[in-house]
Amino acid sequence: MFSRVFASGKSGLGRIVNRSAGRCSRSLHPSARAYSTGAASSSPFQIGCAVAAGLGCGAALLYGNRLFAVEDKEPLGIPCTDPNCPCNDASLHPCTVQHHFVPGCHELKIISGNSNRPLAEGVAKCLGTRVSDCAVSHFNDGEISVQMKESVRGKDCYILQSLCAPTNDNLLELVFMISAVRRASAKRVTSIIPFFSYRQNTQRVNGLPENTSFAFSSAAEVAKMLEVVGVDYVMLVDMESNTKLGKLDGGIFSNRTPVEELDASQLIFESLKDKIDPSRKVVVLTPHPKDLPRAAEVKKQLAAYYKDLDIRAMEGEYVTQILGGEENWEENDMRNPESLKNCDVIIVDFAVSSGKTMSRWANFVKSKGANHVIGLASHGILMNQAPETIQISQLEELMILDTVPVPQEKIDRCGKLHVISVAPLIANAIKENHYVDKERFVFKEE
Repeated sequence: MFSRVFASGKSGLGRIVNRSAGRCSRSLHPSARAYSTGAASSSPFQIGCAVAAGLGCGAALLYGNRLFAVEDKEPLGIPCTDPNCPCNDASLHPCTVQHHFVPGCHELKIISGNSNRPLAEGVAKCLGTRVSDCAVSHFNDGEISVQMKESVRGKDCYILQSLCAPTNDNLLELVFMISAVRRASAKRVTSIIPFFSYRQNTQRVNGLPENTSFAFSSAAEVAKMLEVVGVDYVMLVDMESNTKLGKLDGGIFSNRTPVEELDASQLIFESLKDKIDPSRKVVVLTPHPKDLPRAAEVKKQLAAYYKDLDIRAMEGEYVTQILGGEENWEENDMRNPESLKNCDVIIVDFAVSSGKTMSRWANFVKSKGANHVIGLASHGILMNQAPETIQISQLEELMILDTVPVPQEKIDRCGKLHVISVAPLIANAIKENHYVDKERFVFKEE
Protein backbone atom coordinates (compact mmCIF):
# COMPACT_ATOMS: atom_id res chain seq x y z
CA MET A 1 0.00 0.00 0.00
CA PHE A 2 1.42 3.34 1.00
CA SER A 3 3.21 4.75 4.00
CA ARG A 4 1.66 8.20 4.22
CA VAL A 5 -0.18 10.77 2.20
CA PHE A 6 -0.13 14.49 2.93
CA ALA A 7 -3.32 16.50 2.52
CA SER A 8 -3.49 20.28 2.50
CA GLY A 9 -6.68 22.24 3.01
CA LYS A 10 -8.77 24.18 5.50
CA SER A 11 -9.15 21.09 7.64
CA GLY A 12 -5.42 20.85 8.32
CA LEU A 13 -2.41 21.89 6.29
CA GLY A 14 0.04 19.04 6.00
CA ARG A 15 -1.83 16.59 8.18
CA ILE A 16 -0.95 12.91 7.80
CA VAL A 17 -3.56 10.47 6.53
CA ASN A 18 -2.58 7.03 7.79
CA ARG A 19 -3.49 3.63 6.43
CA SER A 20 -6.70 3.43 8.47
CA ALA A 21 -8.07 6.44 6.58
CA GLY A 22 -9.22 4.22 3.74
CA ARG A 23 -8.22 1.40 1.47
CA CYS A 24 -7.55 1.70 -2.23
CA SER A 25 -8.30 -0.89 -4.85
CA ARG A 26 -4.87 -0.27 -6.34
CA SER A 27 -1.45 0.46 -4.93
CA LEU A 28 -0.16 4.02 -4.83
CA HIS A 29 3.46 5.09 -4.89
CA PRO A 30 5.00 5.54 -1.41
CA SER A 31 5.86 9.19 -2.16
CA ALA A 32 2.33 10.05 -3.28
CA ARG A 33 1.13 13.41 -2.00
CA ALA A 34 -2.51 14.41 -1.79
CA TYR A 35 -3.52 18.03 -2.14
CA SER A 36 -6.88 19.63 -1.45
CA THR A 37 -7.71 23.32 -1.82
CA GLY A 38 -10.91 22.94 0.18
CA ALA A 39 -12.11 21.16 3.28
CA ALA A 40 -11.36 17.45 3.19
CA SER A 41 -14.90 16.59 4.23
CA SER A 42 -16.51 18.41 1.30
CA SER A 43 -18.43 16.72 -1.48
CA PRO A 44 -16.45 14.20 -3.52
CA PHE A 45 -16.24 16.40 -6.59
CA GLN A 46 -15.65 19.75 -4.94
CA ILE A 47 -13.18 21.85 -6.85
CA GLY A 48 -9.65 21.14 -5.71
CA CYS A 49 -10.38 17.76 -4.16
CA ALA A 50 -8.63 15.83 -6.92
CA VAL A 51 -5.08 15.20 -5.83
CA ALA A 52 -2.00 14.58 -7.91
CA ALA A 53 0.23 11.77 -6.82
CA GLY A 54 2.95 12.40 -9.39
CA LEU A 55 3.01 11.87 -13.14
CA GLY A 56 3.26 8.18 -13.94
CA CYS A 57 2.76 7.15 -10.31
CA GLY A 58 -1.01 7.31 -9.98
CA ALA A 59 -3.53 9.78 -8.61
CA ALA A 60 -6.02 9.78 -5.77
CA LEU A 61 -9.20 11.49 -4.63
CA LEU A 62 -9.59 12.56 -1.02
CA TYR A 63 -13.19 12.41 0.25
CA GLY A 64 -13.94 12.79 3.91
CA ASN A 65 -11.57 10.46 5.71
CA ARG A 66 -11.23 7.98 2.85
CA LEU A 67 -8.75 7.85 0.01
CA PHE A 68 -9.90 6.50 -3.36
CA ALA A 69 -7.63 5.48 -6.23
CA VAL A 70 -8.39 7.26 -9.50
CA GLU A 71 -5.64 5.99 -11.75
CA ASP A 72 -2.42 4.06 -11.49
CA LYS A 73 -0.42 4.31 -14.67
CA GLU A 74 2.56 2.40 -13.30
CA PRO A 75 2.39 -0.53 -10.84
CA LEU A 76 4.33 -0.22 -7.63
CA GLY A 77 7.77 -1.82 -7.75
CA ILE A 78 8.65 -0.98 -11.36
CA PRO A 79 11.33 1.74 -11.61
CA CYS A 80 9.89 5.05 -12.77
CA THR A 81 11.64 6.66 -15.74
CA ASP A 82 9.44 9.73 -15.93
CA PRO A 83 11.71 12.81 -15.44
CA ASN A 84 8.79 14.66 -13.87
CA CYS A 85 8.13 11.99 -11.25
CA PRO A 86 8.52 13.24 -7.66
CA CYS A 87 9.86 9.86 -6.57
CA ASN A 88 13.19 10.83 -8.14
CA ASP A 89 14.87 13.25 -5.74
CA ALA A 90 17.18 14.61 -8.43
CA SER A 91 14.20 15.62 -10.55
CA LEU A 92 12.50 17.66 -7.83
CA HIS A 93 14.66 20.70 -8.60
CA PRO A 94 16.68 19.80 -11.71
CA CYS A 95 17.98 23.30 -12.42
CA THR A 96 19.25 23.67 -8.86
CA VAL A 97 20.77 20.19 -8.74
CA GLN A 98 22.52 20.43 -12.10
CA HIS A 99 23.55 24.09 -11.62
CA HIS A 100 22.23 25.24 -14.99
CA PHE A 101 18.94 25.57 -16.79
CA VAL A 102 17.52 22.19 -17.78
CA PRO A 103 15.36 22.16 -20.96
CA GLY A 104 11.92 20.82 -20.22
CA CYS A 105 12.27 21.54 -16.49
CA HIS A 106 8.95 20.58 -14.90
CA GLU A 107 9.27 23.40 -12.36
CA LEU A 108 8.70 25.83 -15.21
CA LYS A 109 5.21 26.57 -16.54
CA ILE A 110 4.47 28.64 -19.66
CA ILE A 111 0.88 29.89 -19.66
CA SER A 112 -0.77 31.80 -22.50
CA GLY A 113 -3.93 33.76 -23.00
CA ASN A 114 -5.68 34.28 -26.31
CA SER A 115 -3.82 37.39 -27.49
CA ASN A 116 -0.56 35.87 -28.76
CA ARG A 117 -0.67 32.10 -28.56
CA PRO A 118 1.81 31.54 -31.45
CA LEU A 119 4.49 33.54 -29.63
CA ALA A 120 3.91 31.57 -26.41
CA GLU A 121 4.29 28.31 -28.32
CA GLY A 122 7.53 29.60 -29.86
CA VAL A 123 8.88 30.48 -26.41
CA ALA A 124 7.93 27.06 -25.04
CA LYS A 125 9.65 25.36 -27.97
CA CYS A 126 12.85 27.30 -27.30
CA LEU A 127 12.71 26.12 -23.68
CA GLY A 128 12.10 22.48 -24.60
CA THR A 129 8.68 22.41 -22.99
CA ARG A 130 5.04 23.06 -23.91
CA VAL A 131 2.37 25.64 -23.17
CA SER A 132 0.43 24.61 -20.07
CA ASP A 133 -3.21 23.64 -20.41
CA CYS A 134 -5.16 26.75 -19.46
CA ALA A 135 -8.63 27.37 -20.88
CA VAL A 136 -9.43 31.07 -21.35
CA SER A 137 -12.92 31.49 -22.79
CA HIS A 138 -15.67 34.09 -23.11
CA PHE A 139 -19.32 33.61 -22.23
CA ASN A 140 -22.08 34.90 -24.50
CA ASP A 141 -22.55 37.95 -22.27
CA GLY A 142 -18.86 38.87 -22.61
CA GLU A 143 -17.65 37.60 -19.24
CA ILE A 144 -14.26 35.90 -19.15
CA SER A 145 -13.56 32.47 -17.70
CA VAL A 146 -10.10 31.15 -16.80
CA GLN A 147 -9.60 27.49 -15.86
CA MET A 148 -6.23 25.91 -15.12
CA LYS A 149 -6.38 22.33 -16.38
CA GLU A 150 -3.16 21.23 -14.65
CA SER A 151 -1.48 21.79 -11.31
CA VAL A 152 0.82 24.78 -10.86
CA ARG A 153 1.38 24.27 -7.14
CA GLY A 154 4.94 25.24 -6.26
CA LYS A 155 5.78 26.03 -9.89
CA ASP A 156 7.57 28.98 -11.45
CA CYS A 157 4.84 30.33 -13.77
CA TYR A 158 5.31 32.66 -16.73
CA ILE A 159 2.12 34.13 -18.18
CA LEU A 160 2.50 35.57 -21.68
CA GLN A 161 -0.14 37.99 -22.91
CA SER A 162 0.10 40.92 -25.35
CA LEU A 163 -2.21 43.81 -24.51
CA CYS A 164 -3.16 44.46 -28.12
CA ALA A 165 -6.66 44.76 -29.58
CA PRO A 166 -9.13 43.88 -28.17
CA THR A 167 -7.18 45.65 -25.44
CA ASN A 168 -9.63 45.49 -22.55
CA ASP A 169 -10.47 41.82 -23.08
CA ASN A 170 -6.80 40.87 -23.22
CA LEU A 171 -6.07 42.95 -20.13
CA LEU A 172 -8.80 41.24 -18.11
CA GLU A 173 -7.65 37.83 -19.34
CA LEU A 174 -4.18 38.63 -18.01
CA VAL A 175 -5.55 39.84 -14.67
CA PHE A 176 -7.69 36.72 -14.24
CA MET A 177 -4.86 34.38 -15.25
CA ILE A 178 -2.50 35.94 -12.71
CA SER A 179 -5.16 35.65 -10.02
CA ALA A 180 -5.98 32.03 -10.93
CA VAL A 181 -2.34 30.95 -10.87
CA ARG A 182 -1.70 32.80 -7.62
CA ARG A 183 -4.71 31.18 -5.95
CA ALA A 184 -3.48 27.79 -7.21
CA SER A 185 -0.39 28.19 -5.00
CA ALA A 186 2.20 28.92 -7.66
CA LYS A 187 5.64 29.60 -6.21
CA ARG A 188 6.18 32.69 -8.37
CA VAL A 189 4.13 34.46 -11.03
CA THR A 190 5.88 36.37 -13.82
CA SER A 191 3.89 38.34 -16.36
CA ILE A 192 5.45 38.64 -19.82
CA ILE A 193 3.83 41.48 -21.77
CA PRO A 194 5.40 41.80 -25.23
CA PHE A 195 3.14 44.76 -26.08
CA PHE A 196 2.00 47.03 -23.25
CA SER A 197 -1.16 49.05 -23.87
CA TYR A 198 -2.35 52.41 -22.52
CA ARG A 199 1.18 53.77 -22.88
CA GLN A 200 -0.10 56.87 -24.76
CA ASN A 201 -2.72 57.95 -22.22
CA THR A 202 -0.41 59.87 -19.91
CA GLN A 203 -1.38 63.48 -19.37
CA ARG A 204 -1.41 66.34 -16.91
CA VAL A 205 -4.88 67.33 -15.75
CA ASN A 206 -5.82 70.71 -14.29
CA GLY A 207 -7.09 70.50 -10.74
CA LEU A 208 -8.43 72.62 -7.94
CA PRO A 209 -7.47 75.08 -6.63
CA GLU A 210 -6.38 77.00 -9.69
CA ASN A 211 -2.82 76.87 -10.98
CA THR A 212 -2.43 73.28 -9.82
CA SER A 213 -2.27 70.11 -11.83
CA PHE A 214 -1.71 66.40 -11.35
CA ALA A 215 -0.30 63.70 -13.60
CA PHE A 216 -2.60 60.92 -14.75
CA SER A 217 -1.31 57.73 -16.33
CA SER A 218 -3.53 54.91 -17.52
CA ALA A 219 -0.45 52.69 -17.81
CA ALA A 220 0.18 53.16 -14.08
CA GLU A 221 -3.38 52.03 -13.32
CA VAL A 222 -2.89 48.93 -15.46
CA ALA A 223 0.33 48.21 -13.57
CA LYS A 224 -1.48 48.60 -10.25
CA MET A 225 -4.12 46.07 -11.34
CA LEU A 226 -1.43 43.50 -12.07
CA GLU A 227 0.26 44.11 -8.73
CA VAL A 228 -2.98 43.83 -6.77
CA VAL A 229 -3.82 40.38 -8.18
CA GLY A 230 -0.38 39.09 -7.23
CA VAL A 231 2.21 39.42 -9.99
CA ASP A 232 5.77 38.95 -8.68
CA TYR A 233 7.83 39.95 -11.71
CA VAL A 234 7.14 41.70 -15.02
CA MET A 235 8.89 41.44 -18.37
CA LEU A 236 8.23 43.96 -21.14
CA VAL A 237 9.59 44.18 -24.68
CA ASP A 238 10.83 47.43 -26.28
CA MET A 239 8.92 50.13 -24.43
CA GLU A 240 8.99 53.70 -25.70
CA SER A 241 12.22 55.53 -24.97
CA ASN A 242 10.65 58.01 -22.55
CA THR A 243 8.73 55.41 -20.53
CA LYS A 244 9.75 55.13 -16.88
CA LEU A 245 9.05 51.73 -15.38
CA GLY A 246 10.14 51.78 -11.73
CA LYS A 247 8.46 53.79 -9.00
CA LEU A 248 11.79 55.26 -7.92
CA ASP A 249 12.03 56.88 -11.34
CA GLY A 250 8.45 58.10 -11.23
CA GLY A 251 7.41 55.14 -13.35
CA ILE A 252 4.28 53.05 -13.72
CA PHE A 253 5.14 50.11 -11.42
CA SER A 254 5.73 50.31 -7.68
CA ASN A 255 9.13 49.63 -6.16
CA ARG A 256 7.99 46.24 -4.83
CA THR A 257 7.55 44.81 -8.34
CA PRO A 258 10.74 44.13 -10.33
CA VAL A 259 10.35 45.10 -13.98
CA GLU A 260 12.66 43.98 -16.77
CA GLU A 261 12.61 45.52 -20.23
CA LEU A 262 13.88 43.24 -22.98
CA ASP A 263 15.77 45.01 -25.75
CA ALA A 264 15.01 43.51 -29.16
CA SER A 265 17.26 45.86 -31.14
CA GLN A 266 19.86 43.14 -31.71
CA LEU A 267 17.23 40.80 -33.17
CA ILE A 268 16.17 43.50 -35.62
CA PHE A 269 19.76 44.33 -36.50
CA GLU A 270 20.57 40.71 -37.34
CA SER A 271 17.89 40.87 -40.04
CA LEU A 272 18.87 44.37 -41.16
CA LYS A 273 22.63 44.09 -41.54
CA ASP A 274 22.57 41.93 -44.67
CA LYS A 275 20.27 44.36 -46.46
CA ILE A 276 22.69 47.31 -46.30
CA ASP A 277 25.05 47.97 -49.21
CA PRO A 278 28.40 49.15 -47.78
CA SER A 279 29.18 50.94 -51.04
CA ARG A 280 26.35 53.46 -50.49
CA LYS A 281 25.75 56.06 -47.83
CA VAL A 282 23.14 55.35 -45.21
CA VAL A 283 20.78 57.78 -43.51
CA VAL A 284 18.93 56.72 -40.35
CA LEU A 285 15.94 58.86 -39.43
CA THR A 286 12.82 58.78 -37.30
CA PRO A 287 9.47 60.60 -37.58
CA HIS A 288 9.23 61.28 -33.84
CA PRO A 289 11.71 63.05 -31.53
CA LYS A 290 11.02 60.58 -28.71
CA ASP A 291 12.34 57.77 -30.92
CA LEU A 292 15.72 59.42 -31.50
CA PRO A 293 17.44 57.11 -28.96
CA ARG A 294 16.03 54.12 -30.82
CA ALA A 295 17.36 55.43 -34.13
CA ALA A 296 20.70 56.28 -32.53
CA GLU A 297 21.01 52.65 -31.40
CA VAL A 298 20.49 51.48 -35.00
CA LYS A 299 23.20 53.87 -36.14
CA LYS A 300 25.54 52.62 -33.43
CA GLN A 301 25.02 48.99 -34.38
CA LEU A 302 25.56 49.67 -38.07
CA ALA A 303 28.70 51.69 -37.37
CA ALA A 304 30.12 48.86 -35.28
CA TYR A 305 29.34 46.25 -37.92
CA TYR A 306 30.48 48.27 -40.93
CA LYS A 307 33.36 50.34 -39.62
CA ASP A 308 33.96 51.97 -43.00
CA LEU A 309 30.28 52.63 -43.68
CA ASP A 310 29.28 56.29 -44.04
CA ILE A 311 26.33 56.59 -41.69
CA ARG A 312 24.70 59.95 -41.13
CA ALA A 313 22.11 60.30 -38.44
CA MET A 314 21.02 61.94 -35.23
CA GLU A 315 23.58 64.56 -34.20
CA GLY A 316 24.64 65.73 -37.66
CA GLU A 317 23.07 68.13 -40.15
CA TYR A 318 20.85 65.40 -41.54
CA VAL A 319 18.73 65.05 -38.42
CA THR A 320 15.06 64.86 -39.35
CA GLN A 321 12.18 65.49 -37.00
CA ILE A 322 8.47 66.21 -37.27
CA LEU A 323 7.40 67.86 -34.06
CA GLY A 324 3.88 66.88 -33.06
CA GLY A 325 3.60 63.86 -35.32
CA GLU A 326 1.31 63.47 -38.31
CA GLU A 327 -0.78 66.54 -37.51
CA ASN A 328 2.13 68.89 -38.30
CA TRP A 329 3.43 67.11 -41.36
CA GLU A 330 5.76 69.51 -43.13
CA GLU A 331 8.20 68.41 -45.76
CA ASN A 332 10.22 71.54 -45.04
CA ASP A 333 11.25 70.02 -41.72
CA MET A 334 13.77 67.96 -43.64
CA ARG A 335 17.11 69.73 -43.50
CA ASN A 336 19.10 69.63 -46.70
CA PRO A 337 16.95 66.97 -48.42
CA GLU A 338 19.19 66.99 -51.50
CA SER A 339 21.70 64.99 -49.47
CA LEU A 340 19.39 61.96 -49.69
CA LYS A 341 20.35 61.28 -53.29
CA ASN A 342 21.81 57.81 -53.84
CA CYS A 343 21.49 56.96 -50.13
CA ASP A 344 19.90 54.01 -48.41
CA VAL A 345 17.37 55.26 -45.86
CA ILE A 346 16.31 53.45 -42.70
CA ILE A 347 13.14 54.79 -41.06
CA VAL A 348 12.88 53.86 -37.37
CA ASP A 349 9.60 54.00 -35.45
CA PHE A 350 8.24 52.56 -32.21
CA ALA A 351 5.07 51.07 -33.70
CA VAL A 352 3.19 50.97 -37.00
CA SER A 353 -0.55 51.29 -36.52
CA SER A 354 -2.21 52.88 -39.55
CA GLY A 355 0.98 52.82 -41.61
CA LYS A 356 0.44 56.41 -42.79
CA THR A 357 3.47 57.96 -41.08
CA MET A 358 5.87 55.29 -42.31
CA SER A 359 4.45 55.49 -45.83
CA ARG A 360 4.65 59.29 -45.96
CA TRP A 361 8.27 59.28 -44.96
CA ALA A 362 9.12 56.52 -47.41
CA ASN A 363 7.43 58.36 -50.28
CA PHE A 364 9.11 61.64 -49.33
CA VAL A 365 12.70 60.35 -49.10
CA LYS A 366 12.19 58.38 -52.29
CA SER A 367 11.11 61.56 -54.07
CA LYS A 368 14.38 63.16 -52.95
CA GLY A 369 16.50 60.51 -54.64
CA ALA A 370 16.91 57.79 -52.03
CA ASN A 371 17.82 54.36 -53.39
CA HIS A 372 16.43 51.84 -50.92
CA VAL A 373 14.01 52.60 -48.10
CA ILE A 374 13.59 50.15 -45.21
CA GLY A 375 11.26 50.60 -42.25
CA LEU A 376 11.94 49.29 -38.74
CA ALA A 377 9.31 49.11 -35.99
CA SER A 378 9.23 47.20 -32.72
CA HIS A 379 5.47 46.63 -32.77
CA GLY A 380 3.39 45.99 -35.88
CA ILE A 381 -0.17 46.81 -34.82
CA LEU A 382 -1.31 47.16 -38.45
CA MET A 383 -4.89 48.24 -37.92
CA ASN A 384 -7.57 48.16 -40.63
CA GLN A 385 -6.06 49.05 -44.04
CA ALA A 386 -2.47 49.39 -42.82
CA PRO A 387 -1.18 46.43 -44.90
CA GLU A 388 -2.54 48.01 -48.10
CA THR A 389 -1.09 51.40 -47.12
CA ILE A 390 2.34 49.87 -46.67
CA GLN A 391 2.04 47.82 -49.84
CA ILE A 392 1.44 50.82 -52.13
CA SER A 393 4.14 52.97 -50.48
CA GLN A 394 7.76 53.35 -51.56
CA LEU A 395 8.93 51.15 -48.71
CA GLU A 396 10.85 48.16 -49.94
CA GLU A 397 10.49 46.28 -46.67
CA LEU A 398 8.99 46.79 -43.22
CA MET A 399 10.60 44.82 -40.38
CA ILE A 400 8.42 44.29 -37.32
CA LEU A 401 8.45 42.06 -34.25
CA ASP A 402 5.76 39.52 -33.44
CA THR A 403 4.98 41.18 -30.08
CA VAL A 404 1.57 41.75 -31.66
CA PRO A 405 0.36 38.71 -33.62
CA VAL A 406 0.48 39.18 -37.39
CA PRO A 407 -2.08 36.87 -39.03
CA GLN A 408 -1.18 35.22 -42.31
CA GLU A 409 -3.95 37.13 -44.08
CA LYS A 410 -2.15 40.43 -43.29
CA ILE A 411 1.09 39.03 -44.64
CA ASP A 412 -0.76 37.97 -47.78
CA ARG A 413 -2.16 41.51 -48.15
CA CYS A 414 1.29 43.08 -47.81
CA GLY A 415 4.27 41.27 -49.26
CA LYS A 416 6.66 43.85 -47.78
CA LEU A 417 6.22 42.66 -44.20
CA HIS A 418 9.15 40.90 -42.55
CA VAL A 419 8.10 39.50 -39.16
CA ILE A 420 10.89 38.80 -36.65
CA SER A 421 10.14 36.50 -33.72
CA VAL A 422 11.06 37.61 -30.20
CA ALA A 423 10.61 34.06 -28.88
CA PRO A 424 14.39 33.44 -28.50
CA LEU A 425 14.79 36.74 -26.64
CA ILE A 426 11.98 35.95 -24.19
CA ALA A 427 13.16 32.36 -23.77
CA ASN A 428 16.67 33.49 -22.82
CA ALA A 429 15.23 35.95 -20.31
CA ILE A 430 13.14 33.16 -18.77
CA LYS A 431 16.21 30.91 -18.50
CA GLU A 432 18.14 33.59 -16.64
CA ASN A 433 15.15 34.46 -14.47
CA HIS A 434 14.17 30.87 -13.66
CA TYR A 435 17.59 29.58 -12.72
CA VAL A 436 19.71 31.53 -10.28
CA ASP A 437 23.03 30.11 -9.14
CA LYS A 438 22.74 31.01 -5.47
CA GLU A 439 26.46 30.55 -4.83
CA ARG A 440 27.31 33.33 -7.25
CA PHE A 441 24.29 35.54 -6.54
CA VAL A 442 25.85 38.31 -4.46
CA PHE A 443 24.38 41.69 -3.64
CA LYS A 444 26.97 44.41 -4.08
CA GLU A 445 26.73 47.74 -2.35
CA GLU A 446 27.15 50.76 -4.55
